[in-house]
Amino acid sequence: MKVGKIMYAAGPGDVVNTFRHWEVGIDDPSQFSVTYSGQFYDTCKKLNLNGVVISSNPRKDKICTDRFVIKNSPLLFRSKDVRGMLYTLLHIYNGLVIVFNALRYRVDTLIVADGTSYWFVFSILKLFKIKFIPTMHCVLWPPFKNINKKQKMLLKLSSYTLQKHTKSILVVSEDIRNQVIELTEKKDNIYISSLPKYRKTAFQNIKSANWNSQNFVVLFVGRIEINKGVTDLLDIAKKFQDIKNNRIKFHICGEGSALTLIENKINEMSLQQSVKLLGHCTKEKLAEQYNLANCVIVPTRTSFIEGLNKVVIEGVLAARPIVTSKVCPAMNLVTEAVVEVQADSVDSYYQAILKLLTDEVFYKSKIKGCIHNQDKLLQNNVSWSENLSKVLKI
Repeated sequence: MKVGKIMYAAGPGDVVNTFRHWEVGIDDPSQFSVTYSGQFYDTCKKLNLNGVVISSNPRKDKICTDRFVIKNSPLLFRSKDVRGMLYTLLHIYNGLVIVFNALRYRVDTLIVADGTSYWFVFSILKLFKIKFIPTMHCVLWPPFKNINKKQKMLLKLSSYTLQKHTKSILVVSEDIRNQVIELTEKKDNIYISSLPKYRKTAFQNIKSANWNSQNFVVLFVGRIEINKGVTDLLDIAKKFQDIKNNRIKFHICGEGSALTLIENKINEMSLQQSVKLLGHCTKEKLAEQYNLANCVIVPTRTSFIEGLNKVVIEGVLAARPIVTSKVCPAMNLVTEAVVEVQADSVDSYYQAILKLLTDEVFYKSKIKGCIHNQDKLLQNNVSWSENLSKVLKI
């Protein structure tokens, strides 16, 4: 595939801020992993390409250089503000805006992250001979839930686009790949194992976990949303409080639409001594939390379309046991480091944490599982940027 100029329609990340750091040789300090936009810039430099990157980040900003056009372009409405047919129409509109920018900047190839619009919108690219590469970070439908008629219709529309109008597809897990095959019967050029990219140096100052520490800290990192299981965290904390176990502490890092709800529930349930809300954590602050943590919990519910979940990988690289369910596909990569639980079950999560808390041999076996899996998670030849380079050379 001969490429002159490529465009990346990213998600809500601050691609302009990432670029400013990348330009001076620094990874974006707001993220533990190397951002996907940062990897895109690396790929353009490596292959000597001109690039356009547009995100939906609410902080409107733009920067232009000889090689790049980088824009944060906020959406008209956030998805949580609209519902039903209006949401559908706005989601289609967002896709058409991306297509318009691809034409405006005369790109040869368009890479689109899932969540920006419906895949079928990008069928129009074929009329303008623009190559289309989806990059999927979430499954196409919740694997543990039934989908409604509207979702089925949208999937059917998208299946034709993914089958007929894509040269290659990038995915971050085997679960996503299997759904793509099921939807399209297309097996060729689906590039899996595009893992998040981490620098080994990002974890070098994180100390070994101490099972005998005064507090046993359970760390949650992610969006503060109900389908991410944050209310379940409070129910788990309440169960420990009921047995008067004051050693267990829950630290919650992140922001989201359920933040006020969680704050109110902490007060209502009298959990102020055992649950700490930390808000958004910078790379340095998150490293401090991993130092304090005894384990990492990822209680994503079955209603969420999880694609991989980077926190599982980060927890393993920090050598902290992971408590999660099969809802998170990343679990399959690092099973030795995981205490697997039943999805959506507060009691199952409670029992898993209690096992780590009371069984030192079991706890240390999960630490060994983390260490055993770290090298494969740091290999750059399975990163998104490496697979993107392969796709662009086809």
